[in-house]
Amino acid sequence: MNDIHQFLTSTDFIVVVLYLILLIAIGYWVSFRKKKKSNDNLFLAGNSLNWSKIGFTMWGTNVGPSMLIASCSIGFTTGVVAGNFSWLAFIFIFLLAFVFAPRYLGANVTTIPEYMGKRFGNSTQNILAWYTTVTILISWLSMTLYAGGILVEQILNISLFWAVILLVSISAFFTIAGGLEAIAVTNVFQMILLILVSLTLTIVGFYHAGGISAVFDGAPKEYWNLFLPNSDMNYPWIAIILGYPILAVWFWCTDQSMVQSVLGAKNLNQGQLGANFTGWLKILDIPLFILPGILCFVLFPELDNPDEAYMTMVTRLFPVGMRGLVMAVLIAALISTIDSALNSLSTVFTMDIYLKKSKTKPTQRKIIKTGRFVTLIGSLISVFIATLIANVEGLNLFDLFQAILGFLAPPMTAVFLSGVLWKKTSTKAVNIALVAGTVFSLSVGIMYLFVFPASDYNFWPHFLLLSFYIYSIIQIQIIVVSIFGKVKINNDFNFIEKKINDKPSKKVKILWGGLIVLMGCLYLFFNGHKNENYQPLIDEENSSKNTQTAKIIEINFKDSTSMKSFPVDSLVIANKLDSSSILKWNNHLVFLENNILFHDKFINDLKSLSIGNVKTYTDVIYEFDRSSCNDFLSDTETKQHLLSVNLVKDKEKQQEYLNYHTSQKDDWPELSQGFCNEGFQSLTMYKQGRQIMLLITIPRENDLGEMSAKNSKNNPKVKEWDDIMYNYQEGLPGTKPNQKWVLFE
Repeated sequence: MNDIHQFLTSTDFIVVVLYLILLIAIGYWVSFRKKKKSNDNLFLAGNSLNWSKIGFTMWGTNVGPSMLIASCSIGFTTGVVAGNFSWLAFIFIFLLAFVFAPRYLGANVTTIPEYMGKRFGNSTQNILAWYTTVTILISWLSMTLYAGGILVEQILNISLFWAVILLVSISAFFTIAGGLEAIAVTNVFQMILLILVSLTLTIVGFYHAGGISAVFDGAPKEYWNLFLPNSDMNYPWIAIILGYPILAVWFWCTDQSMVQSVLGAKNLNQGQLGANFTGWLKILDIPLFILPGILCFVLFPELDNPDEAYMTMVTRLFPVGMRGLVMAVLIAALISTIDSALNSLSTVFTMDIYLKKSKTKPTQRKIIKTGRFVTLIGSLISVFIATLIANVEGLNLFDLFQAILGFLAPPMTAVFLSGVLWKKTSTKAVNIALVAGTVFSLSVGIMYLFVFPASDYNFWPHFLLLSFYIYSIIQIQIIVVSIFGKVKINNDFNFIEKKINDKPSKKVKILWGGLIVLMGCLYLFFNGHKNENYQPLIDEENSSKNTQTAKIIEINFKDSTSMKSFPVDSLVIANKLDSSSILKWNNHLVFLENNILFHDKFINDLKSLSIGNVKTYTDVIYEFDRSSCNDFLSDTETKQHLLSVNLVKDKEKQQEYLNYHTSQKDDWPELSQGFCNEGFQSLTMYKQGRQIMLLITIPRENDLGEMSAKNSKNNPKVKEWDDIMYNYQEGLPGTKPNQKWVLFE
């Protein structure tokens, strides 16, 4: 992503500006030019949303910057397994359509806390209103602003602060001016473009990769499995089956930002059709967002930072102008998420807190004015929180976001499942769960993330399993308190129950039946793929039978957590390795040649762990040894040093670099003579993609820095050579400005 801005031309920026002007014009037309009834509800678009606007708005709200960039990154490192967060969603969208939506619409409520207030009373509604307000402010607004700010910062080459200000300003415009209807109309426009652009990227990627079969064969077979073994370090199947439903019920069935569109439906039939349309749109998540990451893995395996996968595909495969359109669509996705969240924040605070506390009934104009004021204040607070998040170090954005959801969800999921499905749930049980359960869940989250971080302490279960355990404890508490406490059913709730007996239309049944059948087929297809002759990570008995395929193996871990949890010490002890043959730099781990480890099965097994990008180095582009020195220093006790650098992206310059090294011994004989004079035992240079690995062997008692400095001082040709090579090299991601070579230690 460091190179995004330099790939964009003035034409691309013109496209971005024109798109944003068009977007604002649409919002203006919806907000000020269309005549509205005086009693229209700003927050629910006057209950005028049809199935298409509902579906596009829900999907658009779900598709944020972390979805676009992080999904492609995960596709690059793990394959389709992260698609479970999209494809399993249809189950819980189904629950929304047939279990939750009838009750919400039957209750004729504006917000989710208002529904629970009718069910359990004002105390529950008040607690939920504040809970929902804080949740929207942190998990939707601030996190999205931070992630989006990073993207806009790199696209426009402006500071993070001004990038966040730009995003929140445009988003607040739609929310303040037009409410949910302006958001819904612009979302339809944005989502159509998003589908077309991302679909084009996938098709172009397949074309460059050589077709579907080439892509399937070019990635590890485990990349095509939605369920992975329990031994998988990132997404074991049991964690997904038990933990994801906890997040999904809260996210799809109870979160105000997601349910807002259904509450604004014309009627229940349109709400159910809109939810169904969202389920169909979620199928597109894998081909549009995750598959480009797999295509990037096949096309650009040398990519150092998986977070650059999406933009690498865009900048390498799309022409000028088209890149600008992609930038515009990405910004649109950010605005879609932010403006929906701002509208939800305004709705919850105004309807569930302001109106409840107001002594006199305010006019509709006063309510709308208050909602717009809340939007403005919420925007300012979210900017402040986003800048605070920017100062957090050592936490991956995607992992942090998922973990926060995992610790926010359990109390809400337990309360809503109990309140909707079990009539005997008591107000006391629910309020205890919302207060004490939330404190408990967030406390565990703080311990997991900050006090005893999982990256340093191995006793923690997977965060999805941890979410399930917390939910189970809270759910048991609700059942126990309800059974042993006095339960009273609210009369309004009984009345609501009588109004939800409307049977779904034939069209609704057919569309949902088709979606369920298709999802079952997709899960059957995307499972069971295995690499042939798969064996455990270490197999000493058979390792000697395998041909050595590499001299150097490098793992570029996707984050510090994966690197810290990798069992380096176990490998050293189990295989009696020389620890000096395992070197590190930043998030990179390197194995130097070893008879036990260096075989195809070990390399394939490393890739199957989905811990990052695994690269092997076999191609030697330059080699020096003392056979040409006419001395007897080759028997000296030695040690090895490993350095690495990237070549520039220009293919012609890369070839020039290789040509220099091919002819070095003939055209630059002074260099080899200098190596001989200063006591270098050997130099071997390997190339994989753009990355160069230089393995240097010197006498054990010598210092590499002193030898190199002495060689440059005594041999003017070395300085001349280094100056030429400098123009062909650039630092690895994570190096300091102007730094080229890095030393693995």
